[in-house]
Amino acid sequence: MDSKPSFFEKLNAWARRSITLKLISIGILILLLLIPSSMIQSLIYERENIRDEAINEVSSKWGNSQTIGGPVLTIPYVFRETDDKGKTYISTRYAHFLPDDLNINGTLTPEKRYRGIYVVVLYNSVLQVKARSVFLISIRLIFPKAILFLKMPLYPLA
Repeated sequence: MDSKPSFFEKLNAWARRSITLKLISIGILILLLLIPSSMIQSLIYERENIRDEAINEVSSKWGNSQTIGGPVLTIPYVFRETDDKGKTYISTRYAHFLPDDLNINGTLTPEKRYRGIYVVVLYNSVLQVKARSVFLISIRLIFPKAILFLKMPLYPLA
């Protein structure tokens, strides 16, 4: 008995041999799997933003990043200048001096703060600043009358 294959058997045989159908199926599966991948990527991006906001919030209340520097000594002095016509101008100028030696010693202790599920590390420090300058002795000998000691501003450590 010679039976003809049915339509479904022909379709099944074609699907097994067809490379085009296999490529289309793989393409559809790739596109379907991109959906959960993009959802996970979006969740990661959202959590990173929330983490950055938590760090900024805690840091702004505690104090943002700080830079430690040494003292700057500002000495006002009188400057006399004579132009071509012989007229003398007197102005106050400022000389800025940094220390010759600067030692900053300290201890840094980390402290954890929690904001939701996020941990923010803050740092406490106790610093000891020692500065030494030998330039002040020589400046007073060079300009004894030009320095305005009463107008010297005092700047705190930064």
